[in-house]
Amino acid sequence: MSDDFIKAGFRPGGRGTFVTAKVPKTIAPIHCPWGSLLCSPNSAAAQHAPLKQCSPCFRIRLRFSAAYKSRSFGYSMKNDLPLDWEILPLGEVVNPSRPRIKPSQNPDLQFIGMEHVEAHTMKLLQTVPAGTMKSSAVHFQPGDVLYGRLRPYLNKVYRPKFEGLCSAEFIVFPETDGLDSRYLQYFLNSSTFVSFASHLNTGDRPRVDFDQLAPYPFPLAPLRQQKRIVAEIEKQFSRLDEAVANLKRVKANLKR
Repeated sequence: MSDDFIKAGFRPGGRGTFVTAKVPKTIAPIHCPWGSLLCSPNSAAAQHAPLKQCSPCFRIRLRFSAAYKSRSFGYSMKNDLPLDWEILPLGEVVNPSRPRIKPSQNPDLQFIGMEHVEAHTMKLLQTVPAGTMKSSAVHFQPGDVLYGRLRPYLNKVYRPKFEGLCSAEFIVFPETDGLDSRYLQYFLNSSTFVSFASHLNTGDRPRVDFDQLAPYPFPLAPLRQQKRIVAEIEKQFSRLDEAVANLKRVKANLKR
């Protein structure tokens, strides 16, 4: 594990104080050897599935050692942030400025609806041709981050690698100088941010606006460190996927 990864505050197995992401429950999809998907703790399925059933799988906690928390968010400030990091309101770091257009203007592009992004896992399930849609949509570019604002407890976050259109129920964050969009993606997908967004509104179809999310404190690391942190996260996920694949092979061999 790299020194920059540790310095930045990410430590598998460590106790998170600012952003805690339990794998596989929030950041990455993972299947138990018997095929059942570990669910988010906010989902109904998770409330009825004893965690002990998933004992072969393990959790990774990723944390920012900065642990910024202001009074308005119920947090306290700690002075263990690296000197070249900043804590800024999310609204000062990103700006959802992508235009809305009619799907008929770009009928050959792919369209992503809320139902096309899997809850909690950042996985795209499918797309449909934009020409089949009627309502205005947001025109996104490769590397943008799509954040589902409808029912934020579903934690629908996706970073496409292609140009397309998406439902207006997504807040689309364009790539920004000084910010790795993968770093932003993992931040928005973290359990702490999901909990914050999920308590902003109530009702059967709660919907958040960017103005509500904008004050949330965002730990902005230098771009080089952001990339190293993302690389380390993804390396750990690759190891986790490999471990699960090995467990599946063992299960299949036991059935022979």
